[in-house]
Amino acid sequence: MDSLVYIPNFITAEEECIFVNYFASCDKWHMRGKRRMQAYGYKYEKGDFATGLRKTQEIPNTFLSLVHNINLTTDRNFNQMTVNEYLPGQGIDSHYDHKTRFGDSIAGISLGSGCTMIFENLFYKSF
Repeated sequence: MDSLVYIPNFITAEEECIFVNYFASCDKWHMRGKRRMQAYGYKYEKGDFATGLRKTQEIPNTFLSLVHNINLTTDRNFNQMTVNEYLPGQGIDSHYDHKTRFGDSIAGISLGSGCTMIFENLFYKSF
């Protein structure tokens, strides 16, 4: 898949600890199905196909250096951060992110544990 880039150790162990502690003490969680989530910058309103995104709280200062580093690495301008909490055994259903709403780049970072991701090319099947 030409457009998939994996960068191991993109954040340091110290940064990961800071981010995990931030979310552990945060009271801004909302339920989405059976998991907790937070949205910053813009929030995707599932089911609202006409607009989809609405402005929400700003990305916290704690994460601005992370966003800056992602922007430098990808040569993009990320302005949205969605945080999903997955407990052991939980996952997310197969889906695709709309380019018209999210642009042509998505960055993902796993905190607190590893994760398994399966990417599928809509034109050629699984990779």
